[in-house]
Formats: sequence, C-alpha cells, structure tokens
Amino acid sequence: MSTTSAVTLFFALLAVAAQLALATLATAALAARHWRRAERFRAAVAAAPSQALGLAFLVSLVATLGSLFLSEVAGLVPCTLCWYQRAAMYPLALLLGLAAWRRDLAVRPYAVALAATGGTISVYHHLLERFPALDAGACDPDNPCTLTWVWQFHYLSVPLMAGTAFALVIALLLSAGPAEGRAVPEGVRGVGRRASRSRSTAAAGQVRPQGTPQPAGGRAPGALGRLAGAVLARPGDGLPLLRVALVVIVVAALAAGAISGRGGTAAAASDLPQARPLKVSGEPLPSLGEGGADPAVGRPAPELRGASFDGAPLAITRDGTPKALVFLAHWCPHCRAELPVLVRWLDNGRLPAGVRLYAVSTAVRPGLPAYPPSGWLRQAGWPTPVLADDPAGSAASAFGLSGYPFFVLVDGRGQVVARASGEQSPRQLDRLLERLAPDGR
Repeated sequence: MSTTSAVTLFFALLAVAAQLALATLATAALAARHWRRAERFRAAVAAAPSQALGLAFLVSLVATLGSLFLSEVAGLVPCTLCWYQRAAMYPLALLLGLAAWRRDLAVRPYAVALAATGGTISVYHHLLERFPALDAGACDPDNPCTLTWVWQFHYLSVPLMAGTAFALVIALLLSAGPAEGRAVPEGVRGVGRRASRSRSTAAAGQVRPQGTPQPAGGRAPGALGRLAGAVLARPGDGLPLLRVALVVIVVAALAAGAISGRGGTAAAASDLPQARPLKVSGEPLPSLGEGGADPAVGRPAPELRGASFDGAPLAITRDGTPKALVFLAHWCPHCRAELPVLVRWLDNGRLPAGVRLYAVSTAVRPGLPAYPPSGWLRQAGWPTPVLADDPAGSAASAFGLSGYPFFVLVDGRGQVVARASGEQSPRQLDRLLERLAPDGR
C-alpha cells in the first residue's frame, strides 16, 4: 500500500471515530431527560467548555492538514466544491485555535455558522458523488465534482469525511457549557459549580484551573503554552476528552501503519477509486480498423495526465522516451487471459532496453468479473505503472481503441509506430516490440 493510501486510511479511521463520537453525544443528549447517567455524562462534558473549544480546534486542524496532504503531497486536484469546503474549514481552524487559546466561548455562534455552511456543501458534494445526475453545472468539466478521489470502508469519501468534521465541531460547540438559567440535576450540580468556580477564579487571576501546568519561575505562559493548556486541561470534574482524542489519533495512525506494513488487503484495494480524473492533450487517433494500413502510424500520440489507483500523479507524454501502452478492461476475458502472459513476458526480461511499458485500466464496471481492477492487477503481480482512465474512457478514446487488450507503441519522437488489438503470444509480443527501436528512430 502506498503512502497516499496509508494516510487516507488514517483519516478514514479518524472519521469513523468522529462519527462514533457524534452518535455518543446525540444519544446522551436525547437520553439526558430520562436517564440520570446520561445526564451526568452530558454535564461532565459541558462542565469543561475550554475542552470543547480545544477539541473542536483539534478536529478542524486535523481536517485542514488532511486536505493539504491530499492536494499538496498526494497531488489530488481540488474541485470547485472542495475549495468551497476549504474556505469554511481553514478559517474555522484559525478561529477555534484563537478561541481555545483565549478560552473564549463567545466565538460559538460564528464558528457554528461557518461549520454549518461547510457541512451543507459537504453533504451536497457527497450526494453528487453518489448521484452525478444532481450536478447543476456548477463544477469545472475538466475537474468534475462527481468523481470520487478517495473511497474507504465502502462508504467514506473526502466530502463525507469533511462533513463529519464539520458536524463534530458543531456538536462540540453546542455541548460546551450549560445554558443560562438551566437547572442542573442533583448529582451533577457539583460538576457545574466546580467548573464555574474554576473558570471565574481563573479569569480573576486568583487560582489556576486544575490540570494547567504551573509555568517555571512564576512567569505567565506564552501563546503556545496557553493553547496547550486549553487543549490538555481538565477543568473541574470534566472528562479528559482531549486526551482521549489524542489517544484515538495515535491508535488510528498505528492501525493505518500496520495495514500499510502488511501491504494492504483485498478490502483496501476495493476501497481505492477505480477511475481518476484525466486530461488528454493532442489530437485523438483514428480507430484501428481490421486489415489494411493503420491510419495512426506516424501521427503524434496524445498525451495523458492523470493518476494511478492510489492517487499518485502519472503522466504519459512525448518526453523523448519510447513507450508501449496496453489498455486493459478487468471484465474482458481476453484481457484476463493476456495479463499472466504479459507478466511472465516481463519477468523474463523481454521488454527492450530503454522502453517504458504502461498499463491503462479502462472501462471499469463494478459487479463484473475481476472487479476491482486495482486488486486484479496487483494479484497478478503487474510490475509497471498503471494509469486509471476516467469514467468516460477518455484515454481509450484518444488512442482509438477498437478492442481489448489494445497495444500502442510510441517512439522517442512521440509518434505512433504500431497498434494491435487482441491477445498476443510471447512471440507476437517480441515481434511487436521489435518495431520500437530504443533510440526512437
């Protein structure tokens, strides 16, 4: 499993933990009126508003870092709706960080409004991924919002993970502190009184809230110290939720690393998106007919810029290197018969020196044999880079595909040398690749 897959798995595990936290908070809120233990739990959470601010800040910060990783490290290009969600999440992290540092709960209505806006966009984006017909034309056709970049546990995509973060921020802020004048049940009044007394005396500068470290030499803590105190403090009898959250983050990282270390599982392979956004440059090639001269020979080959299954950027361009492309469809019986032949041919060192071989996975059909193609190719031991075609099959159309499997040879000048359709024996592969001189002449 690649670094990108491991990191997206890590964030998916955190999203599942956040959804469990949301369910717990919602259940406690609904049961609080009829079950004393639930009310005690709710009050223990509400007794520590600085914890709620710190945890909300932590949630928004992790979501922001995840967003930046996907675009700046993994190379995934944000769509229009992704940018709208970023416009809500990034300032939310800054706003909540300042509020946690100052222990200022007055930020709550503004942060809730910002998170609600971002969450609404996340829900719409997730619906677009599942039901592309809902697209009203607001997205860029070259980078559609309907394409799923990440798909974990058979239901988690990037918009749904972002929406979970927005929802948890709202729930935490709304649960922070009892409302003015609201009666606190017997058995939890001490929680509220101790937390209130701790906050009021701390504001007056008389005593330090319980759990806040004493600065060395009696000096006032710096900005980072105050923020750390807000994140890690346990005022009154409040629950140590932030410390639990940090433990959850560590456990999720260890779990993702363990799965990555084992090379992933078949389930992990099926969670990878099987189609990726693709940009085609250059004139498309005519279709390969049966018999006669190939009209594409001598023409410049189109350039493809996209990604592999795990999201790593991959480009097939006219860069001076001779190339061989093989287009495969997982459901095609001829492709499934040809794949082990190709793997053995490559393992025997038959690919000419200086030639790069790329596989292009196209025409993906969930529910048909050998799905997902990422797992099919990996189980077969495919050794060379794989470009994932987009749902429209743009790469296949650009190269004039007429059947499966489909081979295209491109010389060092970027011109088509030969094309072939159908199963090829090792001897036929040797003859086909002989047409591709390593120096491109």
